[in-house]
Amino acid sequence: MNSLIKMINDPFLILEKAYNHGRLAHAYLFTGGGIEHMRAMARRVGALINCENAESSSCGKCISCRKIAEDKHPDVQFIKPAGAMRKLKIDQIRSMHDIAHMKPYEGRNKLFVFIEADTLNAEASNALLKILEEPPVCTFFILISLHPEKLFTTILSRCQRVRFIRNDDSCFTELSLKDGSLSDIELTLLKELTGGDIETAKRWLDEGIFERKIQAHNILNKALQPGGYSSFVMADKILVELETNRKEREKLLSEEMRKLKDVEKSYLKNIESEGNAQIAGEYREEILGIWDVFAFGIRQFYLKNLNDSKCPIMELMKFVEEGRKRSISNVPFRLILESFFLKLKEAVNSPAS
Repeated sequence: MNSLIKMINDPFLILEKAYNHGRLAHAYLFTGGGIEHMRAMARRVGALINCENAESSSCGKCISCRKIAEDKHPDVQFIKPAGAMRKLKIDQIRSMHDIAHMKPYEGRNKLFVFIEADTLNAEASNALLKILEEPPVCTFFILISLHPEKLFTTILSRCQRVRFIRNDDSCFTELSLKDGSLSDIELTLLKELTGGDIETAKRWLDEGIFERKIQAHNILNKALQPGGYSSFVMADKILVELETNRKEREKLLSEEMRKLKDVEKSYLKNIESEGNAQIAGEYREEILGIWDVFAFGIRQFYLKNLNDSKCPIMELMKFVEEGRKRSISNVPFRLILESFFLKLKEAVNSPAS
């Protein structure tokens, strides 16, 4: 039990266990916690897969571990945005592609870490996608991003997401005292979902985004209890809020467009197109964010049921990851939610649980 609690609080331990059991995924998306914090976590992964000490996953003392800590290991490469526009470009991906298909220079495995992966341009994204679809042996990838919603959905579908949290609680404590309406569990949820980014937290509170996430969390709690709403009702409650917010945004955009009636039509059309694209992107981001809420709620459910050895924590988390991946596809979100809640209720209420 204690080891599982530690893994819930330290995502790296989950990666370490996966590697030790030969189940480390070939591609991960690191989000939250700040770029430098996630970069440090990527170094730990590099040490994990290349440490020379047979009795340790990453000793920190061998030549490989020391080189990785200093960013000097040839098999652990960090690829950063380049040029005046600070973009990850096609030439960088092509160069990486050639190296990825070679044998490791010194270690057992190669690791490529993309800093600010959301700056990939279209060409670079398509080139990266090809290698993620058919990764070379002994090669792993980590994409680091504070704005994963900007990544191609096809790239997101090839990566397992790992969320990190900043450790500075002072700003969130101040926010809690100022707001006054957040419970302890809601404040913890806010901190986790924003990766500890206080500015994002404030914006979510001001724009009502976090209110929708709280509702999704409360609906999940209902689903985890005996009886409660039907799966269809729960899915509908979540969708109504999302759809209402999107329609309100579209209405505001239309009103703004009417105010600009004297602007040249072609320019006006571009503004409207960009506005609709932004609304659609934010709607998709909220849909994907629902699964982060569900993952948090299920972990809290597990922690409340520590004495129940039959609590199906791994099965429930698997349902979340399945739902997240399906949400990137063209399957209607309502059907995905209904299927998720059906499986959730069956797992929680089955005799084996």
